Amino acid sequence: MNKKQTLFNMNPGALRKPVLFGCFLVLLCCFSRSASANLIAYDGFNYTLGQSVVGQGTNAGWASSGQTYTISSGNSASAYSEVPDIASSFPNLSISGNQLQLDGTNAPGGGAGVYRNLGVAYNTAGNIYWFSVLLQLDNNAGKSYAGVSLFSSSSEQFFFGQRNVSSYWGMEQHAGAGVNSGVSALNSANGLLVVELNGNTHTANLFVDPASLGGSAPVTPSATLTFTDFSFNRFRAQTGNENLDVDELRFGTTYADVTPVFSVPVPSSLALMVLTGMATQFGRRFMLRKG
Repeated sequence: MNKKQTLFNMNPGALRKPVLFGCFLVLLCCFSRSASANLIAYDGFNYTLGQSVVGQGTNAGWASSGQTYTISSGNSASAYSEVPDIASSFPNLSISGNQLQLDGTNAPGGGAGVYRNLGVAYNTAGNIYWFSVLLQLDNNAGKSYAGVSLFSSSSEQFFFGQRNVSSYWGMEQHAGAGVNSGVSALNSANGLLVVELNGNTHTANLFVDPASLGGSAPVTPSATLTFTDFSFNRFRAQTGNENLDVDELRFGTTYADVTPVFSVPVPSSLALMVLTGMATQFGRRFMLRKG
């Protein structure tokens, strides 16, 4: 009478494959990147190299209808995807894909920019929102402006980047107050800009190249200003008569959301117990067969 084959009476050769496959699945779960649960929108610009980003756009958090990029100014050839080099300055930041280049020096009218719509409209009143982006200025840095803006349909509301004819990273509310940090935006400097809009205190905090990522925000911001509440439903990346590289655009509700750290988590105690148990069982069965 044949016995039903189980994990405990299989021969070692037959047992080896399921054991190894099980170990692989456990390790895959343990060592995967962690995702931020509160991230509202993200774009790592992982689009076709050398082609315009206009008409492209697949990441979550953006408008389900017409979610792709559209032209702000200049022409479609002035906004294209290229191999990333900004992110290399921030090896601990979780990144993906390529990056966006806006060629403002060669675009018609001396400017280049693209819009992308969010899924819904957001209002700063009583809310706290966080944003982050990697920026780098190339040609003609400091002669015009370059950065990211929050828009309510066709009306600009808030800007962060290099303010007009400034040499530093900063931010400003449209037709309102503006402030610069003490961090230079010139000489092809890579800048990780993190912005907090606190609708409870009506305070905007700018952190440039923060020393710590993930977790809590640094105690002291690079610059601060007071703003009045506004609504927004789209982003714009824009430059005047300058070249601007843009990467890793994030929108969330906490500092940790928009500054995710790339790390390999330590396997949990449960995963270690599973792996140890499977290895022990395999070894015991092999020794019994051999004996």
